Amino acid sequence: MKRFYLLIFLLLSATCFADDSDSIAVCPNGHTTFKKIRIIYGHVSMSEELERKIEQGDVELGGCFYSEDFPDYRLYCKTCNLQQMHFSSSLFTQESINNSDFWWQKSENLKDFIHKFTPFIELMKSGFNYSEIEEYSQMFYNTTFVVEGLIMNHSHIDHKYVTQQALQYCKSKGIIIKESSIIEESQNKTGFTGCYKGNLIAIIISNNTVSISHMLNSYPGSLDLPPYMDNCQ
Repeated sequence: MKRFYLLIFLLLSATCFADDSDSIAVCPNGHTTFKKIRIIYGHVSMSEELERKIEQGDVELGGCFYSEDFPDYRLYCKTCNLQQMHFSSSLFTQESINNSDFWWQKSENLKDFIHKFTPFIELMKSGFNYSEIEEYSQMFYNTTFVVEGLIMNHSHIDHKYVTQQALQYCKSKGIIIKESSIIEESQNKTGFTGCYKGNLIAIIISNNTVSISHMLNSYPGSLDLPPYMDNCQ
């Protein structure tokens, strides 16, 4: 379960990392218009030149932590805005998975995506009709669409009320959710997982946002899951 939540966190909010590799010929959408973005780690002294490079998308800050297996660059497709990702191999139980073959795209405009979002996302948009879309994201493994995420803003102050409404709505639409999967991380955040038509879903609700992740059954490898979700793999 922890691995699943970690993957959701990476999809919705993390920086994308990529191996500095020239062996990748095309992005999942078949484009070759790559741009290499340099990643700088550790404490950085800002200068006008560095600020300019960051604004232009030539450089990005990778955070204070650094390991020898962290990449120096990530690849970005200038045609479709897909970015190469690099997950830790500890997330996967199959050695055959190349963890640098993941690609990611996010935008607040659904029209920016070549691949249309799935009916599940449309279902969630309808269920949270009081919310505004802040960000939609897609992840690919090679050319296969494997995960999508949606972040929406809501105006309700009480996240528990929103959680209760979400649970009722999900169950009314045939989404399997066990009470034991509901985790209240704090007074202001609740998360739960479920299964919809064989696919894994997770929803995290805070006082002003709803974050939804939908893992398609084409996802490579396997993750730690509770027994009742075995049929989602």
